[in-house]
Amino acid sequence: MLRLTLRHSAGTTKYSVPFMTAYALVHGAPVLDRMDDRVLGDEAVLALAQRVAITENLPDNPGHPLAELTLHAGDGASRHYVFDPMSLKIDEQGIRSKFEQCCAYSSRDGAVVEQAWNAIMQGRIAQALAVLE
Repeated sequence: MLRLTLRHSAGTTKYSVPFMTAYALVHGAPVLDRMDDRVLGDEAVLALAQRVAITENLPDNPGHPLAELTLHAGDGASRHYVFDPMSLKIDEQGIRSKFEQCCAYSSRDGAVVEQAWNAIMQGRIAQALAVLE
């Protein structure tokens, strides 16, 4: 088993697998409005991230990779989870919501975001990017 430690720069630690795994276990979904550099001082997340071990033993396939997670409790109990990439499917409203959340960090107003979304939904990606520039 490979034990990883957080020896990344501040800019990459919060996006490392150990850190994001620990963050999700402590706080839930890692949404952008909570992912500023202050999270790097979250002692509960940092302590748990130090205990995340990664074993690379699954096939390297394209797309969303299969993932397995085993949680070991201090009392010796453990729970094993297997994540099916197909369970990551999200409907159009979920994708739109995520798109709007990301655009909230830009200086674009709602009308511009709406215009970009409509272009994306019509398959006009270049137009959407031009609108967002």
